[in-house]
Amino acid sequence: FDPVASPAEVGPSWLQSYARNRNAAACLYKCSAPTALGLRQQGWKVLRVAQEAVLTPMTFSEDGPSRRQLRRKLRQASKAGVEVRTAAPHLPLEQMASVDQAWQNCRGTALGTTMGRFEPGYMSHQQVFLAWKDQEIIGFVSFHVSTQEWCLDLVRILPGAPDGTGHELIREAITVAANQALPRLSLAAVPDHPMAHHFDKGLRRFKGCFGPRWQPLYMTAPSWWQMAVSIAELQLLVHRPPVLKPAEYG
Repeated sequence: FDPVASPAEVGPSWLQSYARNRNAAACLYKCSAPTALGLRQQGWKVLRVAQEAVLTPMTFSEDGPSRRQLRRKLRQASKAGVEVRTAAPHLPLEQMASVDQAWQNCRGTALGTTMGRFEPGYMSHQQVFLAWKDQEIIGFVSFHVSTQEWCLDLVRILPGAPDGTGHELIREAITVAANQALPRLSLAAVPDHPMAHHFDKGLRRFKGCFGPRWQPLYMTAPSWWQMAVSIAELQLLVHRPPVLKPAEYG
């Protein structure tokens, strides 16, 4: 979701004051075009950093040439006996944690801050879908939830799971979101900047299978110096994240 409700509510003065009082840099990360434009008009510096993959669940269709690969992946998952279900309120957290650990053992330690990490208390407040095969959980996805939108957070697939498992999970989420008349489902963002070609191209291919609308996302800061400081800090927090603490909710 956009980090602020509207550009008018940002009022750069309060964020700059908040940062200044903590000897920190001020920035908004992955904000929408209207928010970025509003801040640019107030003198902030703007960089395009990502593209968000957005779907409209109620009008989504698997038809058309842009979703040819999706149809193929879904057939493969179905043929392999993959079953996808909406998770019950009491999540099978131990099994999900095992999938997450196996995923990390295969792909490396999960990145932090702007990237999702598995935490049981946090997961219990998300919309979760589980993939099963032969009575075993082989993958799951989770979504941030609001009244108007779901946004994809974690995708965890067991190494060796049938091809198309992740696609089947997202397809089920789209169906459930459509049944709830949600107007927007986000598959979250992929990098979109001069260094983006160094990042996982498979992520863009995976999301692109669903034929989404690609919407630009921006990073803004009061000055280029604060922009540079913020980029460096984000890189550190992503690649060397702090110890994960249990989520607490009032």
